[in-house]
Amino acid sequence: MKHEGCTQSSLQEVEAIAKLIEDLLIHRVQRSTTSTTPLTLGDILVVAPYNMQVNLLKQRLPTGTKIGTVDKFQGQQAAVAILSMTTSRGEDAPRGTEFLFNRNRFNVAISRAQCLAVVVHSHELLEGSWLRADDLQRLNLLAHAETVAKRV
Repeated sequence: MKHEGCTQSSLQEVEAIAKLIEDLLIHRVQRSTTSTTPLTLGDILVVAPYNMQVNLLKQRLPTGTKIGTVDKFQGQQAAVAILSMTTSRGEDAPRGTEFLFNRNRFNVAISRAQCLAVVVHSHELLEGSWLRADDLQRLNLLAHAETVAKRV
């Protein structure tokens, strides 16, 4: 999606996630080989890297939505996990790419999903002047995830 100048919060991503949740709630989830039930807010986790984004999400999303940082959801699962990357450009990330594109944090965030993981981010998130090899390795994680998702 398009947004510029966002570092620790993105109203554009919050609005996109609100719409996504609204759309998801008309669907059903398969609970077993013989049972499906309506998808509820309890079936959705919304994860963001920064507390400022978590607070903005809490203000905008329906009461009962599970919202937090990766640390809050360690060990929990839900049918759907939505990850808001928040920052417009990776090179502008307040804690650097070491935090925003951390392989373990990213894996924890998307692996909370039992059925569907959605990563919401700026179309310019991976753009920048990357000078260090370790930055490129971290960026490759998200780029690879996007490539795999487009094939599915």
